[in-house]
Amino acid sequence: MEQGETEFFMGGITYQVREGDVILMPPFLTHLIRATSEVPLIQYIVHFDLFGIVGVLLAGTSRS
Repeated sequence: MEQGETEFFMGGITYQVREGDVILMPPFLTHLIRATSEVPLIQYIVHFDLFGIVGVLLAGTSRS
């Protein structure tokens, strides 16, 4: 997170997240983010397609 503070609810656990923190979570996990500071929230979300990568890796192993 670049700016602000939040409560991040994930897997039944509440995490206090602030500037400089990174959250990594598995696909399809239900979650909720709630801003808890007066400072505007600036966050970056990156999605990794692990299923596509696995397919590419497996296709590469079948070559002779």
